[in-house]
Amino acid sequence: MLLILLVLSEIMGQIGRKMERFWHEIGTSTTVFADILVL
Repeated sequence: MLLILLVLSEIMGQIGRKMERFWHEIGTSTTVFADILVL
């Protein structure tokens, strides 16, 4: 059971790093878009 949790957390960490890089790339355009929506 503990081993399964460790493997899952590792997989989630890998996905998290990929998503973090992805969000960082589109982050600036998303921020601009959000500013436009607020205004």
